[in-house]
Amino acid sequence: MSLRQARSISKDTLTVDEFMNKAFFDVYETDAAYLDQYGNWEKINDKKSLVRADGSYVSTVGKNYSIVDNRKYFEGVINSLSQAEVQYEPKQVYVEGNGRRTTMVVKLPQFALYPNTQEAQDFELRIRNSFDTTMAADTILGFLRLICTNGMTAFDAQFSYRMIHKGDVLLKAEQAIELYRDFEGTWQRNKAIIEQLGHSKGTKDAVRRYIGDGEVSLNSIFKGERWASKLQQKWYESNETTNLWDLYNMMTYIISHEYGHNYSSKVNKMQELNKEVKSWNRLLDVSDATFY
Repeated sequence: MSLRQARSISKDTLTVDEFMNKAFFDVYETDAAYLDQYGNWEKINDKKSLVRADGSYVSTVGKNYSIVDNRKYFEGVINSLSQAEVQYEPKQVYVEGNGRRTTMVVKLPQFALYPNTQEAQDFELRIRNSFDTTMAADTILGFLRLICTNGMTAFDAQFSYRMIHKGDVLLKAEQAIELYRDFEGTWQRNKAIIEQLGHSKGTKDAVRRYIGDGEVSLNSIFKGERWASKLQQKWYESNETTNLWDLYNMMTYIISHEYGHNYSSKVNKMQELNKEVKSWNRLLDVSDATFY
């Protein structure tokens, strides 16, 4: 059996038509819960199934689960951007598990970071929806470092929107317009954190302990010998850097290009990393006690 390969986030930009066609597909409810091994629908109390227009299975959910339609939700967020006069450019769509989870990525060009430099970064809005119970519909801000196509989620958590698939989902979707009142502030706060990372260093001994010996390390992001070895190799390739921005980019490179077989797993891991960074003062013996 072949191993599942990690999927890189480095992909060609889609046209607008490709963008819409890939993200917008219909999902319907059935009163059956699942397909058995012979292809027959079976019922379970308090469960129902979701299928695509061609009848193919998407997921099994509870009877109170309400579909948040991709088209209505994504178009609602895009329309909110337009109403708030926020420029956007369609970029990518990631569809996982026959449509169980979909992520649309749009670039916000007016908030590009460090353009025409080695640190040039796109500011992106990742709009996610699911037809299973693994996550709510949500929007996540992030950056893409262009020189190495490293993705990252925003450090600043004030911009957030989550919508569970119960209750008046259409009303909740309409409330998304409230998100776009403070892009400038969010961008400025993240820029300040990135620059502080770039001007902060840990001690060599503390960083070495954090990175580990290829088998054991103090970091909680990459567990297991395989990932510990990858992290150690990246650190050696960086000449054992102690700069926090370099260390952060080592980890986002692994997440972006070598970790996970779908986009959702990468985004979740990036969010874990941002939480871990808040402990780097202590873990890496950073001299600047005001960091982050």
